[in-house]
Amino acid sequence: MTGNALVETNGAERPGAAAVPQFGVMAALSRTTIRFVTTYLVIYHLPFPLNAFPASIGETVIAAYAGFWHAVGSFAAWWVFSIRLTGFENGSGDTTYNLVQIFCFVVLAALLTCVFTFALRKRAAPESLRRWVFAYLSFSLAYEMALYGAVKVFPGQFPPLTLDRLVQPIGNASPMGLLWTFMGASRGFTVLTGTVEMVGGILLTVRRTRLLGALVCVVAMTLVFALNLCYDVPVKLFSGHLLLTAGFIALPHLRRMLDFFIFNRPAAAAPEPPPISCPRIRRAACALHILFAVWITGLPLLEAYAELTQDQTLSARSPLYGIWRVDDLMAGPPGEKPPAVGVWGWKQVIFDLNSFFAVQHEDDGREIFFCELDPETRTVVFFRRDGPKNQSELKYEADGDDGLTLTGTVEGVPARIRLRRVPTPKFRLTSRGFHLVNEYPYNR
Repeated sequence: MTGNALVETNGAERPGAAAVPQFGVMAALSRTTIRFVTTYLVIYHLPFPLNAFPASIGETVIAAYAGFWHAVGSFAAWWVFSIRLTGFENGSGDTTYNLVQIFCFVVLAALLTCVFTFALRKRAAPESLRRWVFAYLSFSLAYEMALYGAVKVFPGQFPPLTLDRLVQPIGNASPMGLLWTFMGASRGFTVLTGTVEMVGGILLTVRRTRLLGALVCVVAMTLVFALNLCYDVPVKLFSGHLLLTAGFIALPHLRRMLDFFIFNRPAAAAPEPPPISCPRIRRAACALHILFAVWITGLPLLEAYAELTQDQTLSARSPLYGIWRVDDLMAGPPGEKPPAVGVWGWKQVIFDLNSFFAVQHEDDGREIFFCELDPETRTVVFFRRDGPKNQSELKYEADGDDGLTLTGTVEGVPARIRLRRVPTPKFRLTSRGFHLVNEYPYNR
């Protein structure tokens, strides 16, 4: 397979096909572009496969690798863009650092492409090298697709809807929050999308099904990338690169796909790589291939399942479960003007899971607090999910059959909050269910 043969794999083999000049200007540009994209994608997917193994195996190398790019990114941000980076990883994949890192990857890939082009000159890269590069990108993409799919098959990415989300007015939801609500409302659809992603990843690990796997990944990641763009999900760069990788893996078969799907011509068979001559080495290589493929596609499933079940207390229902209306709220010392603390303006407090509770403000805005609730001491220790991590602590006491009184401090300010339980409504979104027969559309 020559440099431009990534696209024209079998063009010269078909009767009547014009021979493509091997070393013309267009061929040179084509080879250079392919080398650049290949180099860039390999750089982007590093340090795979270290990240596919337990942290104890590659933790030191991965930490050093990340630290290296943090230093390079900080240097480039200041000297090229006059920007001082204030953070690196914070849950978002579309930070300033991520954009600067992409710039650094492009520069490094361009430099390495120049080196490769000078070293190879008019020669094509060895066929074995191309096979190894495509195998590396295929396995790396397979691992990421398995990760994407596993957290949907086991609902970690889109968990079931909680009370605070159900009582939130739809107009106050962010686009990303609306997408998470849409996906979390249907376990079946979420599992289906995760299964498609996992199937695409598994097909990528076998050479004979690699093209089919790449096409499945192209379809799946096109949807994911579009959702990330349209709903402002901060994984646009990462999902876009996975889509680019899937398309690049399918690129060598472009002529064959055009013949089959568009031009109604026989599609030539893809060239077979020469088999390993030694039977023992061939069997060992096949066994290692199978083990590695099972590992990188099965491990994400095990990790997603373990994460879902490792701490039942986090997913258990809170003993204060329910929607509580704020009847009275006093903050600060008696007789003084209430300070402008986060609790002022609370309208409702919603408890669902043990790990957090939500507050609905007078303007119907929602705020999440991570918490640790201790039924024995009847205390709630909590802090904001977004914003200052000032720890607060409140003791709760029952006030009649449907009342609750919270006393303590909120971000250092004395507070006493009286709550009254509100009957939990029957939400259409979670109670409607599936209906095979609908005489009229149930659109509410």
